[in-house]
Order: sequence, then C-alpha cells, then structure tokens
Amino acid sequence: MHAAGELDLKTVEPFRVMVTKAVNSACAARVVVDLRDVTFIDSTALGVLVRAHNRLTTQKRHLTVRTKHPLVLHLFEITGLTDLLDIQD
Repeated sequence: MHAAGELDLKTVEPFRVMVTKAVNSACAARVVVDLRDVTFIDSTALGVLVRAHNRLTTQKRHLTVRTKHPLVLHLFEITGLTDLLDIQD
C-alpha cells in the first residue's frame, strides 16, 4: 500500500483504514507500507504502524515500512521505531 503527502491527525483516518484492511487480510505473510512519498508523519500515524506491527507479529506475519524522506526517517529514529519496525528505503 502507498501513502503520500502528510500523515497527521487530520489525514490519518484513510491511512488507518488502508493499513487495517491489509492487516485483516489473511492472504499476505508480509504487509508493506510504502511511505516514500510521505513528507511528514505524526504520532497518530506512527501509532497506526505500531498497532499493525503488533497485530501482525501475533499472527506470525511481518510489517515492512519503506521511507526515504529524511525528516520521516529521522522521526522513526528518534522515537526508537527503527529498532521495532523493519524500515527500508
């Protein structure tokens, strides 16, 4: 799945729905969230990703997050999520 632009309190709901649908789909062992075109992400969107990771982990499935924007990557780093999530560029 792909997201673009800013993911914040105002825009997170469609993102949450998209991620939840992917997590609830039993067909994929890996869910890939493509954030390479996201320029800003806040704690509400980070929470969506952490909840998805936790749910997938209990199902023996995997979440991969792709990002390349320096500010987004920096936020993952300072929150410690680079240690929890599989983050790729």
